[in-house]
Amino acid sequence: MFSIGDNECGDDEFQYFQDLIMRLCGIHLKPIKKDLLKTRLLRRLNDLGLGSLAEYRTYLSHLPSTNEEWQVLINVMTTNKTDFFRESSHLQFLLERYLPEWEKRQLNRRLRIWSAASSTGEEPYSLAMVLDSYFKGADRFEICASDVDTEVLAHAKNGVYSLDRLQGIPAQYQFRGITRGSGELRRWFKIKKEIQSKVQFQYRNLVETPYSDMGAFDIIFCRNVFIYFASDLIEKVINEFYEVSATGSLLVIGHSETLQNTKSQWEYGGASIFTKSSAKHALSPSRSAPTKVLMHPTPAPHKPIPVTRVSSLASPAAVSVHAKKKVLIVDDSKTIRDLLERLFRQDSELEVIGKATNPIEAWEMIKGERPDVITLDIHMPEMDGVTFLETLLPKDPIPVVMITSISQEESGHVFRALELGAVDYIQKPSLPELNSIGPMICEKVRQAATGKVLHKQKKLSPITRSLSGQGLDQSTIVAIGSSTGGTEALKHVLTELPKGIPPIVIVQHIPPVFSAAFANRLNQLCPFEVKEARSGDILLPDQVLIAPGAKQLSLAPSGNTYCVKITDDPPVNRHKPSVDVLFDSVAKHIGKKAIGIILTGMGADGAKGLLKMREAGARTAAQDEESCVVFGMPKEAIRLGAVEEIRPLNEIAALLYSWLDRDKRLSWVKKYA
Repeated sequence: MFSIGDNECGDDEFQYFQDLIMRLCGIHLKPIKKDLLKTRLLRRLNDLGLGSLAEYRTYLSHLPSTNEEWQVLINVMTTNKTDFFRESSHLQFLLERYLPEWEKRQLNRRLRIWSAASSTGEEPYSLAMVLDSYFKGADRFEICASDVDTEVLAHAKNGVYSLDRLQGIPAQYQFRGITRGSGELRRWFKIKKEIQSKVQFQYRNLVETPYSDMGAFDIIFCRNVFIYFASDLIEKVINEFYEVSATGSLLVIGHSETLQNTKSQWEYGGASIFTKSSAKHALSPSRSAPTKVLMHPTPAPHKPIPVTRVSSLASPAAVSVHAKKKVLIVDDSKTIRDLLERLFRQDSELEVIGKATNPIEAWEMIKGERPDVITLDIHMPEMDGVTFLETLLPKDPIPVVMITSISQEESGHVFRALELGAVDYIQKPSLPELNSIGPMICEKVRQAATGKVLHKQKKLSPITRSLSGQGLDQSTIVAIGSSTGGTEALKHVLTELPKGIPPIVIVQHIPPVFSAAFANRLNQLCPFEVKEARSGDILLPDQVLIAPGAKQLSLAPSGNTYCVKITDDPPVNRHKPSVDVLFDSVAKHIGKKAIGIILTGMGADGAKGLLKMREAGARTAAQDEESCVVFGMPKEAIRLGAVEEIRPLNEIAALLYSWLDRDKRLSWVKKYA
C-alpha cells in the first residue's frame, strides 16, 4: 500500500492519463481534476500491487486489446450517481402531453424507449413503473437500458436496492413496483418481476457507432451525460440518436445540459426535451432489432471504447467549495444587530453582507446584493416586519427567519409572518444566552438559507373537513411530529379534518412563550378542541394536545386509556420537546393501535421513534420533499425505513381519514389517499 503523496502526478503523467480517459470515456478532464484523477488511479494500483503511476502506465502499454483491464479501468473511472424519479418534470411531460398524443397515432404497437445511460437501473425502472401505471398493466411498451459500466449493469439487472432509496419512489408506484424485504432483508427492496420484465439491460458504448442494430425508438433518455462531453462528441451522439428515432420522437437530456454549439436536426421542445418532426431518414419503431450484448468489450490498446457515463472526476461539484450563505440582518436595535453579526461571523458557513435598521433600508440593500437569507424583527419604525413580508415575498421569495422578543399576547404577529412565508422564528437572544443558544440560531439560519419559501400550500377540495367523523376509529392514537415549517403544516392538516377524530398528540419544536398561543390559534380554526397539554391529561376523542415548549411529552397507560406525562427531562436530539420522546412512548405502550406522522423540519428528531412505531405495528407516513420547508426529519425517517406512505402536505389529512375510516363507506376519498 502507498499514499497519494508517494506518487505525484506530474504534467506528463496527467497528460497521458487525460488523453487515455478521453479515449476511454469521452470525458475531458481539466487540470483542476488532477488530484481526483490521481486518487482514483491509485485505488486500482493498490489492487494490482503496483508501486507507482509510472508502473501502471507501463502495465497498460503492454496489454493486448482483449485484456479485461480496459473494462476494469472504465469501471474504476466512472461514478454512477442517479436516483429514482430524477428530474420528474420529464415524466410529467410524458404523462400529460406525449403519451396521449402517441396513443392517438399508434394503436397497434409498443412504445419503445432507450435509457442510454442507465447506470444502476433507477431511470429505466422509474420509466417502467410510470408506463405500467399509465397503460394499466397492458403490454404496450418496452425499454432498452444500456451502460458502459459492467458492474452497474449487474447491479441494475439484480434490481435490489437499500431501503433509503425508496424515498424517491412516489407512493402510488410502490405497490405495483417494489417488494420490501423481510427478516434479515428488511432494509432492502426489490423491483417486482412484472416491472423488471419490461426492461432489457445490455452493454452499449455510445461512441461506438452506428446504432442501427438497436432498431428505432420513440423516446431516448440520455440525461446528465453531455455536460461532460466536448461539443463534437455531443454532436456525433445526438445525430446517431436522430438516425434511430421515429418521426415525432423525443430526446430527453438533463436540465443542466444544452445542445448549443452543435449541429443537428433535433428541434427544441422546452425543458431539456427535443423532438424529431421531420420524416427524413426516420426508422419505423416496428423495426425492432435485437442488440448484441457485449459483456467483455475488446478495445484496441490505444483506442479503447469510450464510456458515456457521468464521472465524478469530471463533475464540477466534486471539487467545488461550498459558498457561504449571505445573511442580511434587519433590526432597529444596534445591540441586536451587532450581537447577531458577531454570532454569524463565527460560523464558517455564514457571511453577513449587510445590517439594516428598518425594512426600507433593507429593501435598498437587497436591490444591490441579494441575500440567501434574512433575519427580521417584527417591531420596527417606518414599517413593521410583517408588512415587509407582505411586500417582499411576492416580489422576491427570499427565506426569512423571524428573530423577535414579543410576548405571548403578541404571538399572533409571529404566526401571521409564518403564514406569509417566513421559514422559522427565534426568540431574541440576550448576551448571556449566546453561548447556549447561539449554535441553534446559526443552524436555523443556515437551514433557512437552503429551505423553501412556501406562500400557500396547494389545496385539494376540503373533502375531509366536509365529511362526517362518524365511523372513524376513535380507539387509534395519532402522534405527529414537526419542526421548521411545522406550524403552518400542522394548521393545514388539522383544519382539513372533521369533528369526530380520535385523540391526536403533537410535538412541534416551539419556544415556551408560543406553544399555548399556537394551540389557542388552532383551537379557533378547528371543529374540535386543540389545547396545550398538561401532565395527567387523558387522551380523548375530538381533542388535539400540543406539547408545551421547553418540556418533554410522553404517553403512559392510565386505566383503560392513556394519559400525558410532562417532564423537565433533558433535551433529546438537542430538542425539548422532542418528537422521539413522544414516538418512543407510543411504540412502547400503544403499538399497532397508533398512527405516526412526521412533517417538515430540520435534523433527524423523530426518525428513530417513528421506526420503533412501525416495528411495533403502527401505520406511518411522512411529508414529501417538494412540500416541505426543510426536508430533514422526513428524509431521515424515510432513509431508516420508518415510513409506510410518503405524501405531499395537501394529502396528509385525506390519508389519515382513510386509515381511520372503519366502514370504508367513502371509497371516493381513496383517490386522494
